[in-house]
Amino acid sequence: MTTPVVRVGEPVRYPRTGAARRHTVLVDEQEQPTHLYRAGDGSGRLARITTVQVGDLSTAALRMAMMRDGDTRLAPLACVDRAGRFLRLVAVEDLVRAVLNDAEAADRS
Repeated sequence: MTTPVVRVGEPVRYPRTGAARRHTVLVDEQEQPTHLYRAGDGSGRLARITTVQVGDLSTAALRMAMMRDGDTRLAPLACVDRAGRFLRLVAVEDLVRAVLNDAEAADRS
């Protein structure tokens, strides 16, 4: 499923159903993500979004996520291309899985 994306200054609308639709990414004129709108309990919250570039190591991205404040620590990160344009959201859980898979592969070799 794709993440809803709106330009800064446009009204934020999001579907009320589906776990994958609980977040909306706000982007600027260059398609660079600036904020994450989290639907949460229905009241909604807007927070600055943490970005990681395609090709960044999972461990570095996970470390970046874990250094955030408590209420945003588990919020997804925005994956961007080399120009900083939004590509997709990355769940912290997916980063944990990738790091664990890498560690298990290293243990086997």
